[in-house]
Amino acid sequence: MSVDDDQEDEDIDWDFWGKLVNDYELMTKKNKQIVEQHLIQGIPVSLRGTLWQLMSKSQSVDMENVYVDLLKRTSPYEKLISQDLSRTYPSLTYFRREGGHGQESLFNVVKCYSLYDPEVGYCQGLPFIVGPLLLNMPDEEAFCMLTKLMTQWDLRQHFVPNMIGLQIRTYQFERLMEMFFPNISIHLERQGVQSSMYASQWFMTLFGYRSSMKIVFRVIDMLLFEGTNVLFKLALTLLKLGEAKILSLEFEQLLNYLKIDIFQTFQEQTSLVISESRQFQIPERKLKQWAKEYTAELKRLTEEEKLVNTLSANNQQLEERVKSLDSKVQDLTNGQLEMANDYVQVQTDLANQKQHNRSLQAKIEELEARLKTERQLAEESLKDHLEQLAQKNLSLVTKNMELEDQLHSTEQLLMGARNKIANYETGGTHSASSSLSGMTDAKSVNSTNDPQTQPATTKKWGAFRSILS
Repeated sequence: MSVDDDQEDEDIDWDFWGKLVNDYELMTKKNKQIVEQHLIQGIPVSLRGTLWQLMSKSQSVDMENVYVDLLKRTSPYEKLISQDLSRTYPSLTYFRREGGHGQESLFNVVKCYSLYDPEVGYCQGLPFIVGPLLLNMPDEEAFCMLTKLMTQWDLRQHFVPNMIGLQIRTYQFERLMEMFFPNISIHLERQGVQSSMYASQWFMTLFGYRSSMKIVFRVIDMLLFEGTNVLFKLALTLLKLGEAKILSLEFEQLLNYLKIDIFQTFQEQTSLVISESRQFQIPERKLKQWAKEYTAELKRLTEEEKLVNTLSANNQQLEERVKSLDSKVQDLTNGQLEMANDYVQVQTDLANQKQHNRSLQAKIEELEARLKTERQLAEESLKDHLEQLAQKNLSLVTKNMELEDQLHSTEQLLMGARNKIANYETGGTHSASSSLSGMTDAKSVNSTNDPQTQPATTKKWGAFRSILS
């Protein structure tokens, strides 16, 4: 489970390391520079786990008991953790062997931390922090040290859901790059390469994502001694050593170099890289200022994003409202179109009806004129006919009167003849015959003068003539 180191046993100052293990705090207070010089060369492999726990003050029986309790529980991230195990330091047999002790220990520690810190839960990159610990101490001690690194060394902010600490760190690194290597900063900007594209994985995995475990060991050595600023120093040193190469590359090759190939120098000359990193002085005041700047800008952007989201939501509601109104307008338009068509049809029917009415009116007027003409002709014909009838009736009445006069004259003659005959036949009856003759004459006269005895035709003609007059 050991990893090769630059130091040989005969080069190790065991006396110094023994004193450091016996009283780390006293040694760092009295001989800080000497301690730093030895740490630059790397902690001996056999003492690394012990010294790491001393430097981090992570030993805790209570936390070990917490770990034991958490092991019994189930994490919602177990499937994700299992999927990432084979991707963690795949070059190391200890972690590459599926179902082996290395993967089992890695799974247990990461799972327990996901239960211990629900806000962080599980995040890719976390196994790269746990792996080096497991190579130097038992599982429960690795869990204890992990909790210390996450809190007191502020690595936790690299793994929270919004990764705010990682965002701030990459922003600070960009500003440091502008300060120490303006040419590189300008070149990266022109090529469209942002620090988040490569430096995020540097800081998140302590340079372990594409480099060797030996490098991660040395990074943790210095991290525990100096703090997280060592990450900036090592990153700046990598840029310094690879400046010529960086300035000669364009986007795709440049990004590939920053992610992978840049660690070749670190791998081959680890102590030199760490020694070179000591030359960079990181301005603490500037770091705080930049952190405030980024936080303020992030807050502004967050508020703008919220505003944009609110406006987007409102816009979406308005769009839905517009669609609804458009649909209603379309319905109304269709209704109006139908009404317009109906109106046109009604107007057409009305015009046709008016034309029909005018045609009927013309026919009525024509018929009325014909009726009037025919009535006039009928009246004139009737009048002529009536006049003809009147003339004919008058002629008949006149003839009838003439006949009546003739009849009367005949009756008178007959009567006179009878009287004469009677007188001849009976002389004694002369007086009686005279009386009878007188009565007959009287009757004849009365019959002629009495209106009641006049012929009916005479009465009718008189009435008809009064009507005509």
